[in-house]
Amino acid sequence: MAQQVWNLKRKILGNVLPGILCVPSLIAGLLLFKIEDPFAQVPLGLMFISPVVGWFCVNVMGLYDNSTMRSEIGRKLDRELGAESRRQFFVGYSNPKFRSIWDPHEFVGFLIIEPDKWTLFGESEKLEILTKDILGISWKKNTHSAMLLGGFMKVDFRDAAGVKTLLIESREKNSLLANKKVTRSLVKEFSQQLAQKNDAGL
Repeated sequence: MAQQVWNLKRKILGNVLPGILCVPSLIAGLLLFKIEDPFAQVPLGLMFISPVVGWFCVNVMGLYDNSTMRSEIGRKLDRELGAESRRQFFVGYSNPKFRSIWDPHEFVGFLIIEPDKWTLFGESEKLEILTKDILGISWKKNTHSAMLLGGFMKVDFRDAAGVKTLLIESREKNSLLANKKVTRSLVKEFSQQLAQKNDAGL
């Protein structure tokens, strides 16, 4: 049986590795801190550097094994849809009700953009959204936003069951900050396209 691509190990290590690297300096600073000399440079410096190291580590390690997952699901995509050129982005995506202590992404896969539809192609699921059924596109904060490292593209759309929402965040790059820029650019591009369509009465 094939191993699950978006598995618990990858979710956990994306959180644990940054913590392992930033906590030692904090502990060292606390151990060296003396109440009779509260402004000593070494303990204060160690405690100060801990969140800086943490931010950097979350940025570069928070997407643990991202490129491997991209390749694994990419091979599945090429087998099923062919290897022809298409506009696609590796993303994490979630239902708005999804909650997890490990990661804001419920699924990972590819967002494939075509003129008449968007397709989300994951390791075990596939979702198609017709372009004409997209009602709104906006920016939405997520847990990565607390460190200024990310956020979702919120997509409201209509299907047979009614109006639904999907939250999508780029994983195209291997750092959170770089992906934030990609997600922001997608929100800007597609919200402008939707506004133009609405203005034209389409």
